[in-house]
Amino acid sequence: MLRPLPQPVQSFTDGITSSHSLHNRARVLDKFLTYRRIEALQEFALVDPHAKTFEVYRRQPNLSDWLLAQGQSEQGLLLHSVALTLPLDALFANV
Repeated sequence: MLRPLPQPVQSFTDGITSSHSLHNRARVLDKFLTYRRIEALQEFALVDPHAKTFEVYRRQPNLSDWLLAQGQSEQGLLLHSVALTLPLDALFANV
């Protein structure tokens, strides 16, 4: 059950493990299916600190489709909805 949030959420970042097991990917999919029901959510980032990669899902203008941007970008993690650019060295610091 989703609870109302105290303020509109535009982006969300969650951690995943580097294991690409079927069980782990199913957990990630369950999270994404839950989070994307938040109407104000525009971006959802999954970060794998062990593999030093990330995925960013961006809601499209039709409000029902999401575009996947896989990360290893020279620019780092970009979350347009909250005007955040996080360089890769900062994103994976202390890993």
